[in-house]
Amino acid sequence: MQVNGKTSSLQQGQSTKVAPALVLRRLIDARLHGSDPSLQDLMQLRTLCKELGVTVPIQVTNTRDAFYRHAVDTSLEVVQEANGMISSREEARMFLGSFAMYLEHEDKRALTQLLAGVAARTR
Repeated sequence: MQVNGKTSSLQQGQSTKVAPALVLRRLIDARLHGSDPSLQDLMQLRTLCKELGVTVPIQVTNTRDAFYRHAVDTSLEVVQEANGMISSREEARMFLGSFAMYLEHEDKRALTQLLAGVAARTR
């Protein structure tokens, strides 16, 4: 696993990359033990990436797809229930778009997964 970011010094770059990498590692470990990450966990990862200006590419395609698919499903569920974490479709769109970007998820693949999630919910 690697974390990509733009920093002015090597030391600053290393410390900047640690927090998102640790959160991602915790989420991957939880998935390996059968627990899906909560929306709050996914939002924490996205927020760290955004604030620190880094990405956390997941090299294993199946793992990256599973994380994004879970983010789509959870976001749609939260919007449908209107329970406050994501209060509108616009917030869900912004969350999912930036989450895909911070995972370095391919645009076309992310869109396909999003459309599949919406289609499954509207059946």
